[in-house]
Amino acid sequence: MGLNPEENIKTQKKLRRVGAICLIIGLGFSIVGFASFFSAFNGYGSASLFWCAFIGLPLSFAGIICLGYSYLGKFSRFVSNEVAPVAKDTVNYMVNGTKDTIIGAVKEFTGESKTSLVCPKCGNKNSVTAQFCDECGAPLTKTCPKCGTQNDSDAKFCQKCGYRF
Repeated sequence: MGLNPEENIKTQKKLRRVGAICLIIGLGFSIVGFASFFSAFNGYGSASLFWCAFIGLPLSFAGIICLGYSYLGKFSRFVSNEVAPVAKDTVNYMVNGTKDTIIGAVKEFTGESKTSLVCPKCGNKNSVTAQFCDECGAPLTKTCPKCGTQNDSDAKFCQKCGYRF
């Protein structure tokens, strides 16, 4: 059972407060502990407050974890907005390179491969390599006026340049 949005916002605010407080207190303890440790090397007494570092470092870590969880949603949305367009472009690039191969394989697998061309004028079935109908002589391909590519007679757009017939 998930939390509703209001509870999520309250939890995020609590985590941010607790995280910030833990981080600030932890950094303070760490600074005092390490200052005591390094000052002992200069002859300013013993490192009597070095124990503060052992409290400060885990407390700082806990603060960082709380802050990380409180900003996890924003971070995830940021990452997805950065990654999604790249993934989309990659998939589109891969699909464009293999589209004809995949379509041919699917048609062959399902038995839908094109075994004949149907004449648009008389409906006669002709060989897929035929340029003209065996029955009436009508052209079975459309030549694109823009780029000169031969297209199927039932094509609505040129397969090379996209010209609309």
